[in-house]
Amino acid sequence: MVKLQQEKEDFERQLKKIKSDIERGQVLQEFHRRYFKKYDEALHAIASSPTWLKDESVAQINTDVIHKREQIDYDLYAFSIMPNHVHLVFYLSEEHIKQSRRNSLYPVTSILQFLKREAAIKSNEKLGRKGNFWERESYDHIVRNNKAFIRVINYTLNNPVKAGLVERPEDWKWNYCKEDLQL
Repeated sequence: MVKLQQEKEDFERQLKKIKSDIERGQVLQEFHRRYFKKYDEALHAIASSPTWLKDESVAQINTDVIHKREQIDYDLYAFSIMPNHVHLVFYLSEEHIKQSRRNSLYPVTSILQFLKREAAIKSNEKLGRKGNFWERESYDHIVRNNKAFIRVINYTLNNPVKAGLVERPEDWKWNYCKEDLQL
C-alpha cells in the first residue's frame, strides 16, 4: 500500500505539469482506472491484513449499516463485502449533497465516514475488540457514464469470483445488487 501511495503522489506531481485541461482529464481518468485495479489487487494480496469480515455476524452488521442510510444519503446499487474490504456502488441523494455543501464536506467522504464509523463500532463490539477496524485510506471513484456504471457494477459483483471465494457472483452471500437494475 505504501508503494501505491508513493505512485499516486508521483502521478499528482506529474499531472500538475500538464497544461491542457482536456489532456489532464484524460490522463487522470486513465490513472484512476489503473490505480483502482492495483489498489484492489493489493487488498486481495495482503495476507496479513485482518479478515474480520469473514465472520458472518460482522458481515451482517456491515450489510445492515450499508442499508441503514439507503434512500436517505444515497440510492444503493450494489456492494460486495469481502473478507478484508468492501466495494460499494451508490448514487448520492440530492439532500445529502446539499447538506454536505453546508458542512463543507465532500459528499462521498461524509458518507464513508459515517458508514465506517458505525460499522467499526458495532463490529468491534461484536468481536470483543477495540482499535481501528478499517484502514484510514479508502478509494472512491466517480462513474461518469452508463458504460462505466455497468463495468463498475460487474467488477464489484465479480470481486469474490476474482478472489477465488466462489465460482459465480450470485453464490457470494455478501453480494447485493438492486433488483430492478438492468445490466
